[in-house]
Amino acid sequence: MIKMTIKKIKNRFKIIENEISQLVEDKYYFEKYKEYIENSKNIDKQSDFLSWITKNYQILAVINACKQVDDRKDVESLINLLEDIKKLKNKFSLGWFLKKYPQWMHDNGENDFKQFSIQNNKRINTKNIDEDIKKIKQAICGLRFGKKRQSVESLLKYRHKRGVHFANDNKRAIVPAKKIFEAIDLLEKIIIKYYSLFNPSGIDTLLSSGINSDIEFQKIFKD
Repeated sequence: MIKMTIKKIKNRFKIIENEISQLVEDKYYFEKYKEYIENSKNIDKQSDFLSWITKNYQILAVINACKQVDDRKDVESLINLLEDIKKLKNKFSLGWFLKKYPQWMHDNGENDFKQFSIQNNKRINTKNIDEDIKKIKQAICGLRFGKKRQSVESLLKYRHKRGVHFANDNKRAIVPAKKIFEAIDLLEKIIIKYYSLFNPSGIDTLLSSGINSDIEFQKIFKD
């Protein structure tokens, strides 16, 4: 059995960070696209082609988001990573955390560690991690998440169905775009939180600073 170490967990975290960063970037571009389509007077908004673009974005986003709640042992997911951090709770101590900071910044380091720690601020609090896991599962699997049963508005159920159904039909999977966006926003928030567990400086977003904020849709959809 391969020994689990903080270094290995940190390397795995980087892989998951990159995956969720891609989800965040795709969401950003899709929202820009949606905004352009809604504001355009020259595009047929009922076009099957536009529906096809939307459906394919949703399917891809849902598949990639749902991977993060896959708890099979051979899958690299955010849920599995957080469970492994819990197993090494005694290794993730305040003493270990402060090694990332110069001596004169130890007060800052102790403050930063409080979001992860128990009351005496000596090691991470597994109850906090359990709460984060629960939030992720609720966002992706629905409020009634479990092995055999998910809410109707469930990304996981939609992944199994591979389709979008807006009718009020409790036997079909429903996944409004808002639910997908909320799940991606939560995944980003969780990654930003744990980024500061492994790094001395925090981040505010997973979007690349060099992301193209001025997409020339007029040229892309030129008549």
